[in-house]
Amino acid sequence: MDSTVAENIAYLRKIAESGKKLPIQGGEFGILWGGMYAFAAVYAYLVLTGIIVISTTSVAVAFLLPIPVGGVLGHVLSKKRTRASGVAGFGNQTSAAAWSAVGISTGVLYFTVLSFKWWGFLKVPEGYICRASSRSVWDVRGGLCNDCSKFGG
Repeated sequence: MDSTVAENIAYLRKIAESGKKLPIQGGEFGILWGGMYAFAAVYAYLVLTGIIVISTTSVAVAFLLPIPVGGVLGHVLSKKRTRASGVAGFGNQTSAAAWSAVGISTGVLYFTVLSFKWWGFLKVPEGYICRASSRSVWDVRGGLCNDCSKFGG
C-alpha cells in the first residue's frame, strides 16, 4: 500500500476519464422507485390526515407493495440496462452499489420496526413508522447528493 501521490492522481484521472466516456445511467430506476414511494407517501398523507377514511394499517401496505412490484419491474429494466453501453463503468457500479445499500438498509430498518410493532413491543402508529422510514431514505439520498438544496434536501 505504498502508493505515491502521483500514482493516486493517475488513478483518479483514469476514473474521471472513464466517467467521461461512460456516463452514469440508471435514472429509470430512480423514476420507478421514486414514483412508487411518492405515491405511497401521498396515500399515507391522505389516510393519516383523514381525507381518506381507512385503516392506518393500509399505509404500511402502501409502503410494502412497491417492494415486489419494483423488484419485478427493476429486473425488467436491468435486462435492458445490461445491453447499454457504460454499465460496467466505475461510476455506474459505484452508483448501483450505493443505492442497493440504501434500499437494503432501509428495508431492514423498516421490517425490524414493523416486526416489533406486530409483536407488540412497540406502541407507535403505523403512520409514524412509515414517515420515519421515508425520512431515512431522504436523509441518505441527501448524503449522496452534492447539492441537494435544489431537490428539497
